[in-house]
Formats: sequence, C-alpha cells, structure tokens
Amino acid sequence: SDVYKRQPSMWLPSSPKVAAKKFSVAKQDPFYQEFLQTGTPVVGIWDDHDFGNNDGGGAFEGKEWMRQLWLDFIDEPLSSPRRTRSGMYESYYLGRQRRVKLILLDSRYDRQKGDMFGQEQWDWLENELTNSPETKVFLIALGVQFIVEDRTLPETVYPEDRDRLYN
Repeated sequence: SDVYKRQPSMWLPSSPKVAAKKFSVAKQDPFYQEFLQTGTPVVGIWDDHDFGNNDGGGAFEGKEWMRQLWLDFIDEPLSSPRRTRSGMYESYYLGRQRRVKLILLDSRYDRQKGDMFGQEQWDWLENELTNSPETKVFLIALGVQFIVEDRTLPETVYPEDRDRLYN
C-alpha cells in the first residue's frame, strides 16, 4: 500500500520489501532524476531514519539488508568496500589536487553501548587522517549531530567518542 497517503507522523520500514519501495519512490522523484542526469556523484551516509530504527545501532537485525538497499539507492558500485566491511564509512577526495578529503563515518552499523563506531572503523579513520600527506582539510560527516553542546536535541552522543575524535 502507499503508506505516505495515510500521512503518518512517523514511518519505520518493517521489511526489505517495504524499505525498497520507499527508496524506489524517492529515487523516481523528477527533481532527483534531473539531478542524476548532471553526472554529479551522489555520496552520503545514513542516519537513524535511513538505518531502519530510531537511534538504532549494531543490534538491529535488519542492518545488512537495509545497508544494501541504501547503497543501491545512491548507486554505490557492487564492488565497493562499503557493501562488505563492518559499516558504510568511506572517504572521498574533493578536487583533483587531493587537498580536501570528505570522510563519512557510520555511527549506526557497529554502534554498541559506549562506542559509536567500533574498533575497525576507528583504525580506518586513524589511517585516513595520518596517511593523507597531500590533504590540507578534512571534512568529517556522520548521520548524527556530533557537536551538540549548543543544542537541545536529544541526540545520543558518546562523550568519549567525541573526545577521541577531537584528539
């Protein structure tokens, strides 16, 4: 059925079939299709609403099928390591001179009590930050507000992870 016609205040996809329909409808939006025709690469990282359950983490049983659906939505190549490693984190250089690097962190896939990222992602991030000699600027993005001292939103941020990232 067309869930959106019921105008729900919230919607949690309950199965791969329902989630696939959600992404299919979004991808067919005429404005999005027009944008795709420009050839601009689409990259990104999910937040908890894309992930499948509100403020969810590593215990979510549907995380693998939801990951594949999400990556299909952004046309991530089937050979991408984002499809097989523990989380969808990735980095991209902006510009030919490789001076700006966009780093996308996955704060959902391996989130456990007290750790938003998991050791594999922490190790990967350290490598990205220390083995990029030509990079002058790092832009780090994730699907949760990370600097929330000035916010009143009830985001789940682990202070130890925030401190570790800052240092």
